[in-house]
Amino acid sequence: MMRKVTAIITALVIGVACFSVTVYAWFQASITNTGNKIESAEYGIQVSITTNGTNVSPDADDNYDLAANTAYSVTLTAFGDAEKGYCVMSNGSVSWNTQQILPGESMTFTLIPEKNAAYTFKANWGTVEGAVISGGDTIGSKAAGSSELKNPNTVTPTIPDKTEEAVSTPEKTTGEESVEESEEETMISSDNSEEEKDETNAE
Repeated sequence: MMRKVTAIITALVIGVACFSVTVYAWFQASITNTGNKIESAEYGIQVSITTNGTNVSPDADDNYDLAANTAYSVTLTAFGDAEKGYCVMSNGSVSWNTQQILPGESMTFTLIPEKNAAYTFKANWGTVEGAVISGGDTIGSKAAGSSELKNPNTVTPTIPDKTEEAVSTPEKTTGEESVEESEEETMISSDNSEEEKDETNAE
């Protein structure tokens, strides 16, 4: 009986020892890769906004508070080592994608907000789809001499050039025609009377 108990205890001790060694080896296994370094591409946008020669600074959350009906000059400069990238401008309700801006390149456009809003500019790495802002563009427009935004659906009427009106000769009235006819008849009758006098003198 003692021999059986001793054999069972010895088997249990050996089993526990083997299991412990296996678990230790499992948790100590690791993969080591030397010589290769994996990094993600970096892409960022530096924003510069001015109006009337004054720089507009962002708040703590990088939001730019812009006033309605005011012209802002926005310059975006890309940096980083990514091959492709663009910027997304948003006012909280509408977003615009810029053209592709390569690192080291800049683009400038004019922004005229329709209402007071906080604008954000987010750099996106990759290829742009649906770009709507290019360098030199104007987002929003003002009517000439007005602080109101110009409605793009309003058609400005074309004012015709002033031309000189042709001077027409007034037509003769009935009274004038009768006077001229009477003058002609008087001249004819006087001619006839002179002819009769000549005939009488001849006789």
